[in-house]
Amino acid sequence: MLIGHNGPILDLDFFPYNDSYLATCSDDATIKIWQIPEDAPLKEDITVCSSTLFGHSRKVNLIGFNDAAEGILASTSLDYTMKIWDVQKGEVKLNLTGPAEYCIGFEWGFNSDLIASTWKDKHLRVADVRSE
Repeated sequence: MLIGHNGPILDLDFFPYNDSYLATCSDDATIKIWQIPEDAPLKEDITVCSSTLFGHSRKVNLIGFNDAAEGILASTSLDYTMKIWDVQKGEVKLNLTGPAEYCIGFEWGFNSDLIASTWKDKHLRVADVRSE
């Protein structure tokens, strides 16, 4: 078990370049990056994460790594924002503000420079993550 969030884990994604790293997001408005030991089976719970990303003000409901750009993670929150993170630096690279609704799904584009998202207001939005 991964123990470290102060609320339920709402989504997770494995790092595409190294599957021993896992990102989780939670009701506690944080994203945590975990390193899973290569020794299987695990004999004890993992209680210390590699890093914690702070930036959302409400629960983080979705996360997803960019498959073409190493260390880039997108997250959405009930604070009506989508953030693009540089996980190695632990900082937000791009902050996209949505409507007064929350995001219910997103997908990186084939070249990973575009991100498409669907929102509770029944609209699809496409953003170029190279610029706001």
